[in-house]
This record gives sequence, structure tokens and C-alpha cells, in this order.
Amino acid sequence: MPPKPKQLTKEELLKQQQEEAAEKKRVEELKIKIETTFEAADELLFKQRNYESALKKYEEILKLDRSNIDANNSKAYCIKFNEAAKGNQVSPALFDELKKIYVRSLELDPFDVEANFNLGLLYL
Repeated sequence: MPPKPKQLTKEELLKQQQEEAAEKKRVEELKIKIETTFEAADELLFKQRNYESALKKYEEILKLDRSNIDANNSKAYCIKFNEAAKGNQVSPALFDELKKIYVRSLELDPFDVEANFNLGLLYL
């Protein structure tokens, strides 16, 4: 017969509940921070065309959530658009940098349409 699980005291149960509530609050605050940072980054990228500042915002999101595919793909847009705005073509170094970003997205989700499409375009 398997051993009985240990019964928590009232104090232990209260502490566990407080820890769970604190973790839930931390996760919610993180989601809000990511969402507001995304809004600011998208404003910089699409409306202001300030690619370097937008890139910093997307990198900030990736520091908070390394598995954020949207931020990763948007990071690639910033890099690509910034080079295009300077009149630069896709150099071998830029190709490698963008490819690495899209491959990272596809490691997280092999079916991500945006990463698959943009990686394909990179080879054209």
C-alpha cells in the first residue's frame, strides 16, 4: 500500500496559497508588461518606422519571454526594414542573421506561418 501523503498544517496551507497567489499575480503583471511593450513596439515599427527603437522593444519582450514567436518574427522585420531603409540589400551576414531568427521561431512552432513564409522569401 502506498504511503499516505503528508497533511499540511493550516500555516503550511496558508503559506502555499499565498505563494500561489503571488505567482499568479507575477504572471499577470508579466503578461501586461509584454502586451504594453508590444503595443509600443508595433507603434514604433509600423506607424513611426523607427526600426531601431522598435527592435529594442522586441528584444525587451524576448528577455521576458524567450519563446515569444511574434516578438521574434517582429525582431526580424525590424532588422530587415532597417537595412532596406538604408538602401542595403540582403548581404550574406544579414541573410544568416535573419535565417537564425526565423529558424528559432520554427524551433518553437514548426507550423508558424509567418516564420515559414519569411524564411522562404529569404531564399528568393
